[in-house]
Amino acid sequence: MRLAIILAAILLPISAFAQTAPAASPAKPPRQTFREHFDSANTTHDGHLTLDQAKDAKWTAVIRRFDKMDADHKGFVTSQDIYNEFARERAEKAKATGTAPAATGGSKS
Repeated sequence: MRLAIILAAILLPISAFAQTAPAASPAKPPRQTFREHFDSANTTHDGHLTLDQAKDAKWTAVIRRFDKMDADHKGFVTSQDIYNEFARERAEKAKATGTAPAATGGSKS
């Protein structure tokens, strides 16, 4: 009888522990599309993204290339400027590695 009580005392907490559901990990937010990223960064909604807006949005890919994209020194870049620079970089990388450039979804104006 004592053995049954001891076994029950040992096994009950183990079985209760085994039935505890694991804690759910927080879901990652969905990744923004290029257009969504541009629209949220362009807080004036005029289609002209300034360096300050890119910095506020923490869009490092644009911040690093801003001067190159704004070749005529307008003080802003458009979504087409950004898209063209990224496409140029993809093509340059593909040429250097001897691979075909990644397929794109077309113009991002």
